[in-house]
Amino acid sequence: MKKILNALFLTIITLVTFSCSDVPAPYDINGGGNGEGPALTGDGTKENPYDIASAMAKQDNSEAWVMGYIVGNITDKDIKTESVFAPPFTNPANILIAADADETDYKKCIPVQLVGGTDVRTALNLKDNEGNLGKAVVIKGQLTKYFGVAGLKNPTAAVLDGKDIGDGGGTDPEPPTGTVLFEETFAASQGAFTINNVQLPEGSTFVWQWSAYNESGYMKASAFVNNQNKAAESWLISPSVDLTKSSDATLVFDHAYKFAADKTKDLTLWVTETGKDAWAQIAIPNYSDGASWTFVSSGNISLKDYVGKNIQFAFKYVSTTEAAGMWEVKNVKVVGDGDVPNPPVEGDKIFTETLGALVSATTAFADFQNWDNKDLTFSATGKVDIRAIAHRTEENKTEKDNKVNNIWFPANGDTEFSISKINAAGYKKFVLLYEAASNVFDAGTSIDLNVLKVAFNGTELTVPSKIVSKDNNDANVFYEMQVDINIAGTANSTLKFFAAGTDNTKGLRLYNIRLLGVEKGGTDPEPSTNLLVNPSFETWTETNPDNWGRTSVTNVTYEKSAIAKTGTNAVLLKGNGKNARFGSSDITLAAGTYTLSVFSKRISAAETELRMGYVPIKDDGTPNSSSYKYLDPADKLTDDWEQYTHEFTLDAETKVSIFFASSKSNVAERDFFNR
Repeated sequence: MKKILNALFLTIITLVTFSCSDVPAPYDINGGGNGEGPALTGDGTKENPYDIASAMAKQDNSEAWVMGYIVGNITDKDIKTESVFAPPFTNPANILIAADADETDYKKCIPVQLVGGTDVRTALNLKDNEGNLGKAVVIKGQLTKYFGVAGLKNPTAAVLDGKDIGDGGGTDPEPPTGTVLFEETFAASQGAFTINNVQLPEGSTFVWQWSAYNESGYMKASAFVNNQNKAAESWLISPSVDLTKSSDATLVFDHAYKFAADKTKDLTLWVTETGKDAWAQIAIPNYSDGASWTFVSSGNISLKDYVGKNIQFAFKYVSTTEAAGMWEVKNVKVVGDGDVPNPPVEGDKIFTETLGALVSATTAFADFQNWDNKDLTFSATGKVDIRAIAHRTEENKTEKDNKVNNIWFPANGDTEFSISKINAAGYKKFVLLYEAASNVFDAGTSIDLNVLKVAFNGTELTVPSKIVSKDNNDANVFYEMQVDINIAGTANSTLKFFAAGTDNTKGLRLYNIRLLGVEKGGTDPEPSTNLLVNPSFETWTETNPDNWGRTSVTNVTYEKSAIAKTGTNAVLLKGNGKNARFGSSDITLAAGTYTLSVFSKRISAAETELRMGYVPIKDDGTPNSSSYKYLDPADKLTDDWEQYTHEFTLDAETKVSIFFASSKSNVAERDFFNR
């Protein structure tokens, strides 16, 4: 039976005041000509940008707006000998700006990087826009060395001729028009995207995960674990997108971020031809302001270099122990001309298993620990093992470098591989997707991949035929297989792949297993028992809710409140400290997986986040202060009562105190209601 730890209601109130100021009129820049006119000054904002001298002095890698005049560019690599201040201009990748429109001394100029594929480069570069020479411009970028001198890199926005360019205008770019070749909103799940965790953050089993806020779904990446920045690298990779019938294509998505050290390095976009491990970075024109969770359009990203091919693209997240940003992505779309390809299968993701980090050699099944889904149980009989091999596909049968783990079913022996403890409750129809291959190396040999049979909850399914042969160069080429399942799921479902030795004459490989729920119905989840005492906070002794406010765990001021979702009482927690906790009385939990849930809301408009977790209690009755377990990610609260749920697993019987806490400390006052 699943175990539930449920504190019924928790509200967070934030009291914050805001001020606003008028945005100044469009820029009217004086000066220029022969150096006459007032000097440019500023504080780095769009409304009052830095002048050239200030920008030269403030080379601290910060992002700021800089004002100057476009006076030339650098033809190649040497700013001293290859700076050009008059037409013709041959390099679109940079410009020089100065305080004087007639400047010709590179020492008085700031070189500005123009990133390929961005609106800023398109609008400002002198190769295509010779008329920009001598014009005043305001540019938002990173104050850091470029060409060995004080520079401005990774610009994301600009103002030229009174018009906003890039992310500084406050309005989204015009969306692309044409045929939708691929679309994934992430409204309900991760979809067909896969995740490659190159480096997981210490103390966590994920970086990218699906999340939702105010019933709006998105994919979220973070390596902020247990209140600490952790080093990580993780890729959110699209399924193959068919551009073979297109002559032009554009990628666009919505995203938001906060806390990243350098968004243009930590939160990036990459593209490769399907089946090839030849990822190339492609610039994201627009980022959000990094100060709020307001989604902005990425801007139109050209895929013209990849038309005529099948491609994949990926969102790459990188963090360090110095900074671990959070990146949210949704509404991903590829638009182009040409015919619409066959749409991907849609459904709610039950699980995806790609067998994790590569093994360096053949690994016995019992020794393999790299499963993506640590909450599932994997078992095998026969001489099944785990191997890494080049990921050859129908589109790329000669791949050598891009390797993937796969489950190997050796020839001429009965073999079986099972996945159990799959929570498929609430669905009565599914689609199973997986990739299969066979070792057909000898001339004239062939095999039908459907000899690898499939069963769901004890019922054998119909696997479509797919014959592979040496004559068709199919040796160890992975083909996508799809099996329809019309069997009700349960909270402990089992999926089994098996092959008889008499049928499996060449050896079979299995990779990239995906189970999607496509129709609701069937068995409801197993009812659970609430293990917390006084979870509704209805009973109080004087000023304390019974079984709550544990000494040494609770470090926040609290009081009884009548503001409650239902019932009579709630708990109001007051304080402005980060991770100010409200703890339960001790409870002994057996080894197993537990669900911790709470109803919560905020009352003011300020952004408010809730964290929950537990702390083990030592034999002497004191909390283990070095082992507070904060369940990630933090939950952003709304103005309405919402239920927030996290799971955790105990490997052995443990006495714990459950707690709820604020994840922030940057507001004047923070109150919690908990019921």
